[in-house]
Amino acid sequence: LRTETAASFFPKEVHKFKKDIKTLPHSVVWADCCPKNILIAKKNKDNANNKNNPKNRNSRGAKNDICFIDLEFAHYNAPVIDVGFFIAHILLFAVKNKRYLADMQEGINEFIGSYHHELIKAKYTKRSADKIIRLSFNYAGIIMLHKAYSAAKYKEYSEKKIRKEIKKTAADLISNKTSL
Repeated sequence: LRTETAASFFPKEVHKFKKDIKTLPHSVVWADCCPKNILIAKKNKDNANNKNNPKNRNSRGAKNDICFIDLEFAHYNAPVIDVGFFIAHILLFAVKNKRYLADMQEGINEFIGSYHHELIKAKYTKRSADKIIRLSFNYAGIIMLHKAYSAAKYKEYSEKKIRKEIKKTAADLISNKTSL
């Protein structure tokens, strides 16, 4: 679960996260939801203003096509791990690219809202769906710390100022002070 680094900063919260994740229903996730494996193809700009133009929408009515690559058994458990991993990478990018922060937060909120809706449609109770979302944000914070402080850290997050901001954002996510 890559919790070791975060546990050195937030031992109680990480212990609670591990305990809570075991109470969720299990599922098989068929995609590795790391952002590098998600392709978004924007529709033709010429048709962008005409929302009714079939060339500007996919078969489900969306404006853009989204494709997940690297399909696999990414995790056998509640989907918290993959969803949190996805959110963490977006937030890590946001720390270094502040000009995109509002758009990224809007995108995360839209994704989480849609995901929550699909969990309810899949017969999860509202309580379980809420818990999955909360734990996804907790795990996003855990992964952010892993990517900034562990032996497997990303070099682009080694600058002291950036690491400090990552730690603050992660702390808010892990301790449930924020969920965007």
